[in-house]
Amino acid sequence: MEHRISVSELARFWQRGDINFRFTHRSSAIEGIRGHQSVQKKRGGDYVSEKPVSIELSRSGFEIRIQGRVDGFVPTSNPPLVEEIKTLRVSVEELPASVREMHLAQLKIYAHLLGSSENTQRLLLRLCYLNLNDNNESWIEEAATREALAAFFETTLSRYVHWLTRRQQWLATRNESILQSAFPYKNYRPGQRDMAVAAYRSMTLGQQIVMQAPTGIGKTMAAIFPAVKALSEPGFDKLFYLSAKTSGQQMAEKTVTELQAAGLRIRSVTLTAKDKICFNPGSPCDPDHCEYARGYYDRLGDAMEEALRENDQLTRQVIEQTAMHHTLCPFEFSLDISRAADLVICDYNYVFDPTVYLRRFFEDDAGKYILLVDEAHNLVDRGRDMFSAELLKSSFLALRRKLQQDSPLVAKKLAKINVEILAIRRNCKADLEDQGYAVVETVSSKLIKALKGFCGYAEDLLKINTISGYKDDLLSLYFDCQRFLRTNEQMDEDYAFLLVKSGKDLKMKLFCINPASRLQAGFHRMASSVCFSATMKPREYFRKQLGLNEETSWYQLASPFDPANLGVFVASYIGTSYRERDSSLNDLVELIHRVTASHAGNYLVFFPSHAYLQEAYDTYRSAWPERRTILQKRHMTEQDRQEFLDYFKQDSEITAFAVMGGIFGEGIDLKGRRLIGVIVAGVGLPQPGVERELIRDYWKDSGLGFEFAYQYPGMSRVLQTAGRVIRDAGDKGIICLVDRRFGETRYKTLFPQEWQVQQASSIDTLACSVSNFWLSHLPRSSDRLLTK
Repeated sequence: MEHRISVSELARFWQRGDINFRFTHRSSAIEGIRGHQSVQKKRGGDYVSEKPVSIELSRSGFEIRIQGRVDGFVPTSNPPLVEEIKTLRVSVEELPASVREMHLAQLKIYAHLLGSSENTQRLLLRLCYLNLNDNNESWIEEAATREALAAFFETTLSRYVHWLTRRQQWLATRNESILQSAFPYKNYRPGQRDMAVAAYRSMTLGQQIVMQAPTGIGKTMAAIFPAVKALSEPGFDKLFYLSAKTSGQQMAEKTVTELQAAGLRIRSVTLTAKDKICFNPGSPCDPDHCEYARGYYDRLGDAMEEALRENDQLTRQVIEQTAMHHTLCPFEFSLDISRAADLVICDYNYVFDPTVYLRRFFEDDAGKYILLVDEAHNLVDRGRDMFSAELLKSSFLALRRKLQQDSPLVAKKLAKINVEILAIRRNCKADLEDQGYAVVETVSSKLIKALKGFCGYAEDLLKINTISGYKDDLLSLYFDCQRFLRTNEQMDEDYAFLLVKSGKDLKMKLFCINPASRLQAGFHRMASSVCFSATMKPREYFRKQLGLNEETSWYQLASPFDPANLGVFVASYIGTSYRERDSSLNDLVELIHRVTASHAGNYLVFFPSHAYLQEAYDTYRSAWPERRTILQKRHMTEQDRQEFLDYFKQDSEITAFAVMGGIFGEGIDLKGRRLIGVIVAGVGLPQPGVERELIRDYWKDSGLGFEFAYQYPGMSRVLQTAGRVIRDAGDKGIICLVDRRFGETRYKTLFPQEWQVQQASSIDTLACSVSNFWLSHLPRSSDRLLTK
């Protein structure tokens, strides 16, 4: 088996010293490319740009291929010149010595490869730093003999071979356990084996597959188990399991624990968002501000060795404990140790977001990875969020007031931004007054220049240790501006530039209307992708917005559960549209009472918005104060969420009010009598607004504008909430859909095929149908009949 590594990755074996992200010596990808090209164009006719180099060799029984592209090579100079170009936004003097050392290591490896292939005895090495703020170049030059470069290369290679030896020992242990391992349960759940087989076949063929599988069949195990089996096949390097919610990531961890308990040896790491795991929140990631960044790479090796020796499953708790013990940044530690992991459990953005995706895996010579996307229906809207950016006018004014005394130059830059925003607003005055928003053709070059000017001065100010009182605001606005600038570089026909009135404030937003092409770039980083969810219908909607290949396989599993165990009722006599809510509220509240009183147990009632939820909850509590109820709050911590779920016990009677698409709308597993019924008020349409109307307009030529903007996203939320009941073969429960539109063909065609729907034209009809369902499934002595 050949082991491939890029030159830039090989140079990382010289990394030492501090973490040092100084706002920043790094440039965006597009800025970096343009900077490289501008330097290369100035170098003359004999200058060879982007020269590919590679070498294949054997060391300690390993077949190794090292490859990369040299930024510049001049074979006709005396001696021949090898150039490595780095773009930055600080002066070279401010660049940490450890970073320069790693850059020089990369240059020396390139020089060795070129010297060997060109049979050159002596080379001139030039490390060129281009400052993007002023386009000035700074050079570090040194001459080197072929023998000296070869010695440096062998030292570097020996470090890599040492790591490779340790890694290969682990892989032998892991693969042997994979070969010996069997499914961790005595039996597959109905439908679970079919899903696992289809997923495995797709992975080994290097294909994309979308799987619609009903809730309760054990999708997480049916995805991870075959993926682990595929890891033992030649060529696959790592698994990435993506989930939008913490609960989904915890389910993946639980699955890994069960596999390990059955004898499987597999290393997993869970990546937690930086703002959640940081030991020193609000401080920059550099040694002057944070002790966990100071000397980080000098302590990293021991910490990784300890963590890998003692743990196969690197959860957030393990990461935090080890990082604290060794005084390491826990976020960077989780990223670094993920190189040794077989399975990385993380959020969508680590694969798809252009700002934070894992460059260590997906740039240069990317490996062969398997991608598992949990609850993939969420990826469309999450994609829009990841590829969009926004700024508030008030943020610049508020920070300007704080900086006027201490930093008048930065305050002046903020004032300039405000001037440019006002100029854009004047040009859009009529639209803003008439409809509250304006769609602007392009972002003005003057605004972009002003934002860049602020960022440059902000970087200098953020390096000062003594600033206080406004540091967090400055840092936050700096990052928001950087995101806006980088998103603007990607603007095309899939974007719109919006000005939106927000009270007295004004929001500027670069809105990604169709995320397909950007998501496609993430999928292309993978050798095989498996997207799974209970709601991946209709196919055309997801195919066109997820950026999936035409050759992608679609696999739908029928529900393995007895359809007679689920009662599905449609109360089409009540209208829940925005215009009908006030007049129908009492009817809706009576329906909730009659349905939940028909049989003792726990129920969830879902609403499309918090405002509607609160109004219905207050009315219900006023009418039936003796009933036990709980309400989802707008902002809930992880502890709040768990306390909410703890109310659902096997023998309890609770009616819970929650929001569709929220934290209780999916990713919760309440089996048996912990949940026996769900009531859904409304068809879940997203709130109308300029963004939804832009989506509608974008797809209007296909004849599916309303469907793509409103109907399909709404029904996805409805079906997810409905899927909270019937989680196991023995479960019995009801779903009650409340809205006139659920009686229309365009909505009924989106219902799952196994649903046996009963239409109700009145409260008495509905109450009778629900009571009959419970009478047919439960002993009469345990049934509490509905009373009017």
